[in-house]
Amino acid sequence: QERLHESILGVGGPGGLWHFIYRSMYFDQYVSSEFSSPISDHRQQKRLYRAYEKVYASMHNTVNGHHKTQFKRDENYVLLCWITQDFELIAAFDPLADKALAIRICNRVCQWVKDVEN
Repeated sequence: QERLHESILGVGGPGGLWHFIYRSMYFDQYVSSEFSSPISDHRQQKRLYRAYEKVYASMHNTVNGHHKTQFKRDENYVLLCWITQDFELIAAFDPLADKALAIRICNRVCQWVKDVEN
């Protein structure tokens, strides 16, 4: 099985991808990365999942309409959520991550998943 090379993603560290969840709408399946060292214990993982839930819910907010992308920065993470008709992706980065770098990394994750699907 192919693996996403850590040097491409910059896993961990400033600007690095800490975790992602990708959902293929066509296959109705999820792909998730392992947690990197900043999110090592169960409590930190649970906090990240709660942050994912909040961002995901705001993407589907019927009052303000649906959004396709959202970039959110707080003291714990940078979260990037991207929803299309083909997939949904939510990713957590180091809180110092650059927006342009986060977008490039998410594009690479999506391309990698599509390559594996084919």
